[in-house]
Amino acid sequence: MKINKFLVPVIIVVALMGSIGIAKMTNSWTDVIDVNTMNAPDQIRGWMTFEQVSNRFNIPLEELYEKTGIPKDTPPDTPIRDMEGENFDTELVREVVAEKLGVH
Repeated sequence: MKINKFLVPVIIVVALMGSIGIAKMTNSWTDVIDVNTMNAPDQIRGWMTFEQVSNRFNIPLEELYEKTGIPKDTPPDTPIRDMEGENFDTELVREVVAEKLGVH
């Protein structure tokens, strides 16, 4: 079977753009967020550290740990996603920060 040489690039572009479109429609797509400019709890991502969240939203690290149930001896530079498990996920951190800020 012979494929038109002009059709292959079109198929590739459609496949790439289609996958991005599907990811955005299913809320699986996230744009890059700068920790220094984020201003809402829903911008918190799993790759961010507890220290970054604490500093950006002016919440004492000890309080963040207590309200999320994270052990107090957890290093501040631990990414949130490293602690995810049965009783903890990034959404919990977002909820705690939103509650602290009075944002719902």
